[in-house]
Amino acid sequence: MTEPLLRVESLTKHFPITRGVLSRTVGHVRAVDGVSFDVAPGETLGLVGESGSGKTTVGRCILRLARPTSGRVLFGGRDVTTLKAAELKGLRRELQVVFQDPYSSLNPRLRVLDIVGEALVVHGIARGADVERKVAALLERVGLAPAWVHRYAHEFSGGQRQRIGVARAIALNPKLIVCDEAVSALDVSIQAQVINLLVELRREMNIAYLFIAHDLSVVRHVSHRIAAMYLGRLVEVAPSPRLFAAPAHPYTRALLSAIPVPDPRREHRHLALTGEIPSPANPPSGCHFHTRCPAVRPECHRDDPPPVEVEPGHTVRCVHAHELPAGVDWYDELSRRIERATLDNVTARERAPDIAPREIEWLDAWKTRAASHAADRAANVAALRERSRNVGVAACALGVALVCAGQAWLGSIVTAVAYLGAVRHGLRRRSSTDAIVVLALLLSLRIGHAVVEHGRRTRAEATLRALSEQIEEQARLTSVLPERLSDLGFRLYPIFENGIPSDPWGRAFVYRVPGTNGRRFDLGSTGPDGVPSADDVGIVARKPAAASK
Repeated sequence: MTEPLLRVESLTKHFPITRGVLSRTVGHVRAVDGVSFDVAPGETLGLVGESGSGKTTVGRCILRLARPTSGRVLFGGRDVTTLKAAELKGLRRELQVVFQDPYSSLNPRLRVLDIVGEALVVHGIARGADVERKVAALLERVGLAPAWVHRYAHEFSGGQRQRIGVARAIALNPKLIVCDEAVSALDVSIQAQVINLLVELRREMNIAYLFIAHDLSVVRHVSHRIAAMYLGRLVEVAPSPRLFAAPAHPYTRALLSAIPVPDPRREHRHLALTGEIPSPANPPSGCHFHTRCPAVRPECHRDDPPPVEVEPGHTVRCVHAHELPAGVDWYDELSRRIERATLDNVTARERAPDIAPREIEWLDAWKTRAASHAADRAANVAALRERSRNVGVAACALGVALVCAGQAWLGSIVTAVAYLGAVRHGLRRRSSTDAIVVLALLLSLRIGHAVVEHGRRTRAEATLRALSEQIEEQARLTSVLPERLSDLGFRLYPIFENGIPSDPWGRAFVYRVPGTNGRRFDLGSTGPDGVPSADDVGIVARKPAAASK
């Protein structure tokens, strides 16, 4: 058996949902959820599905434009998800991409020569005049005039721009090209031309394609095998002829029924899917398709069916495909099961008491809307809790700032209210992490308070030492002890509290905090008359030891 060129094993990509100032993760968007498939050399695998099913994310993970959350992407036996930058540069020669929008994928400031020839220069394939020669040959190969190498992107139509994108992709002779909706932005006639060009290039250069599209008629023409994707999962993978002849999954049948039939005389049954695709941030339990499946069974709500191979090369992910009889009659048996389940669901609705058909439709639509809005409600609740937590953290920080500014009591009150209010309300399911944050803030509060107290005491002691030295110097020079500090021209700042050392005469000062203004600290002392003074300090009327001599 030929070794596959590309092997994707359990590929998963979840995008985090962040809220708040600190960008906390409150959920994940499950864009890709356990996708596995192979691509052989020279084979085209079509990847189809509705918008939002994760097709483009699969292609970006294969190209390492997005790093997968888990799983492996083996290309030529090497795991792309673990390669470093230097190794990825060599891999770029074998992996290329054709983007969806031919207008935004080409740099409007560069000529075609620079757009296509850049890869040749970076990988050392051509230099100087040889670059122009090779680029001209590539343009001719994709159906454009070689003389257009000096034109800019705005001078071309949409189809011509996409041909330039194809020329850029094949410039390095790659083994695999990811075509991400490569023809969806083009007219129907131009689509056919670009598709035929891709088919010719595959035959001549043995290129493998991962062809991402939502138009099954286009995928049928270009693909060897087709994989149907829904809400991040592959629900069916089969050879292209068999998928159109014997679709096994109800979702695939609905996609095929949406293809218009050009013959008005031919009867065509259209299977309309009710509701919208659920949010990948909150996918349904069990089978992801059960919210819209016309043949849903009770077990679909709780069980996630594993892939089942109904025939060689044809796998399907559906409970109806389990335990099918072996042989060629598997499709008839599967069709009977799906039709029977669909009829049972319709009959159950018709037997619903006192519910008119319009009310049934309204009820189904209401259930679909309720399921789709469940994720939004959960996100809103998470956002509210996150905002409460952010307000609480900000209030705790304000409390620390108040303590550092000297307002210890006010800062403590603000911190306590923040913890008991906003922080505690917003932490619920993250109490272990946020409790550490609150404890750290409280510790910072205590440390800040201690630092402020130490600074206040240090400044008070320095002021008293300066005062003592000045009094002693005055007594030594004049042998007269000053009765008031104003005689010395000394100004006391309101920075003192209880506990400051005694004065030079051994008489302890008495400090008090006025009750009318808690932000000031005045220094008071008992003077000769025993009356405390709020403005000045009375000195004890006895000479120091130095003055008596």
